[in-house]
Amino acid sequence: MSNFLSVMDSGKAVDKILFKPYSLPYYHLRIGGMISILVVTIYMDAVLAPQANSMTTNILGDYYYQTNQKLEASILYENAWAAYRKNQKAKNATAHLLFDLNQPTLAKEHLDQSFAEVPQVDNIMLQSSRMIRENRPFEAEYYLKNGLMRFPENPYLINNLALVYVKIQKPEEALALLSGINPNDPVLTSNLIALQSKLKKKNKSKPAQERV
Repeated sequence: MSNFLSVMDSGKAVDKILFKPYSLPYYHLRIGGMISILVVTIYMDAVLAPQANSMTTNILGDYYYQTNQKLEASILYENAWAAYRKNQKAKNATAHLLFDLNQPTLAKEHLDQSFAEVPQVDNIMLQSSRMIRENRPFEAEYYLKNGLMRFPENPYLINNLALVYVKIQKPEEALALLSGINPNDPVLTSNLIALQSKLKKKNKSKPAQERV
């Protein structure tokens, strides 16, 4: 554009500009184009390429999972998470498959890695439920409490933490936790009513027990 401004509407021939353009705009245009290509290339290599690689690895992992090749699927899901850590499916799928393959220690290591680097609600839920299954409720409490710090007011974490509190004989903490919830959540509201009824029944039965 800057090359042709001097001859626009002047009636002068443009062959000089076409075949011998001015140096400043000529090289400026090419340098700008080169910079644009470099920026796009770096962006694709740093952002788009890992996402695309993770997506294709996930698809291949899905194929192995559907064909009941769980070990191969777990390896592919693990690689997908290594390529792109914001992949919300890979770690959870890897842990589930490793539990199915009777490798709970390795599965929990993957969940701990996700908890430390890129925490997710579903991974925290899986980790805490596994702790409950192994009769380690205080560790489940730790994961759920830290999960609530990172995902405040998440109904799933609140519900499971309240159930853990009841399990470890902390009903007052469970009641306080459920009392501050959104009343529009039917599951949490039902659990709150059930816990309130349980505590009232327990309090009413104490005098009778003392008289016996």
